[in-house]
Amino acid sequence: MSVNVVWFRRDLRWTDHTALAHVLDDTEPADSILALFIIDPNMTSSFSRVMIIFTKHCNRLLKQGIS
Repeated sequence: MSVNVVWFRRDLRWTDHTALAHVLDDTEPADSILALFIIDPNMTSSFSRVMIIFTKHCNRLLKQGIS
């Protein structure tokens, strides 16, 4: 059993994320995937309220898509 970590740096796109595709291809049923998206205040300080809501929504979709 292993834990595979995928770091989402600037956005939460997962349909074309190369590292995630590799992890999904190589993960065994007993393995886990840990998806990381670190909210950087330097990046998000200019986000509008709509963008913050959108980012949270994408995070939920990512979680459902990997599960």
